[in-house]
Amino acid sequence: VGGLGAWAGMPAGLLGVDPGFTPANAVEQGDFPPDNYQMPEWLRYARTVYFDGYSPPVYPHLKEFDARHLVEATVDAGGNLLRFQPIGYWACYPSKVFPVHQELGGRDLIDEVSRECRRVGLRQFCYTGYGVALMLTPNYVKDHPQYADWLLRDPEGKPYGIYYHIGWMTPMRMLCTLGDTYRAGIRQVVRELCAHDIDGVYFDSPSAFGYTGICFCDSCRRNFKKFSGLDLDRLAGLAKLNGLPLEWSWLPADLDMKALTAWYAWANQLTKEDLLDFRKIVHGSGKFMLVHNGATWIGTSLPKQYRIPDGFMVESSREV
Repeated sequence: VGGLGAWAGMPAGLLGVDPGFTPANAVEQGDFPPDNYQMPEWLRYARTVYFDGYSPPVYPHLKEFDARHLVEATVDAGGNLLRFQPIGYWACYPSKVFPVHQELGGRDLIDEVSRECRRVGLRQFCYTGYGVALMLTPNYVKDHPQYADWLLRDPEGKPYGIYYHIGWMTPMRMLCTLGDTYRAGIRQVVRELCAHDIDGVYFDSPSAFGYTGICFCDSCRRNFKKFSGLDLDRLAGLAKLNGLPLEWSWLPADLDMKALTAWYAWANQLTKEDLLDFRKIVHGSGKFMLVHNGATWIGTSLPKQYRIPDGFMVESSREV
């Protein structure tokens, strides 16, 4: 059972990155224009139950999932708000842009849960990842080439970076969250979620660039150059870490800190654009927006990003 709260961020200079870095078009720190949306008052006091979709009965065997059982268990636990996870390793609804669970068939788990929630008066919001690793294996991408541009690319253009989720030994590929293709896709995911009968949408880990690493795809090369005037190849040495999260790795002593600082400024600019676009879609549909902000508390993250959503979750982790 989790709660919602507000906590002031305190950016620090991790990795020697200057939070005040401001090239001509860098992100304005804390510049998040408000909109006219008013979150529901009950959200401040909700008793939220978090449903984890990374294990059965959603992964690996969706066929075992029973929406009525989940909703009744949530009510029995004393919850009045359910965080349902229809996107994890796969989409558990018929998404047109996100890899769909192989066992889905004609089902839509969001609709199934929504009907049960409305039956008993339970509210729900839906989870979506925001750049966490996916099971885009080489064979899967070969059969679904539309996801080729989602993969993290090394300086030679080859996919790299494998992340092992705790508790599961299935290798997952890291994603290029800053590329044009993924950013367009995640916006469509938000529209798909908001088309359902739900109360809100939740985004996991904005600014958590440690889950991705640096991508050298054509889109990233072009857009980083336009933003900073620098060549992305100045950071090519980081690819030798094989996409390991930057915060978890020993960085080279001769690392080009000017280029790395510019990269974080660029990544934060895109994160700001993404979150504001997400908010426009979500609020425009009359729903609330929540995020997980564990990565907000490290100095390389978008400063004060917690001011964009209506609420957020902070978990006990290395960032806090």
